Amino acid sequence: MMPKEDTLDVTPVPMTPISAYRIVEVDYTTGKPKSLFHTFPLQGRRTRVFPVGEWIHAEAKPVDDGGSTKYRSGFNGLLDPAAVLEYTKRFKKKRPLQVITVTVDKNTLHRKKHSRSEVYLADWMYIPEDWNYDKDRIDDDKTCGFIP
Repeated sequence: MMPKEDTLDVTPVPMTPISAYRIVEVDYTTGKPKSLFHTFPLQGRRTRVFPVGEWIHAEAKPVDDGGSTKYRSGFNGLLDPAAVLEYTKRFKKKRPLQVITVTVDKNTLHRKKHSRSEVYLADWMYIPEDWNYDKDRIDDDKTCGFIP
């Protein structure tokens, strides 16, 4: 499950894959997982839609969440299922969100220090092709909230 060099901007490094949990928004028209807030570069353009079945690399750059605290960017993830449950309580607006299991590189994983939750940031992330999207679980008004 190593990254495919032809789909990435950088040469892959030796990885130690581990599982993590990520909250994604489900694009109800395509059934694809999307980033909740941020875009990232993919094949020469910026997008919120995550590719599945391939390793993707985060932009390594200083960012902030609208405040003065700067940190190194990466793909958000949580390592503990209890932390995921606690984190999901922060979302008040109903929209098609789902907690999925992803694979990240443990060697590049770093804690998002200023976060109130146990959020980690990874340079590399892999969403499996069978990431368990359940179209029947999304309400007709597209505001189902979290899909277990």
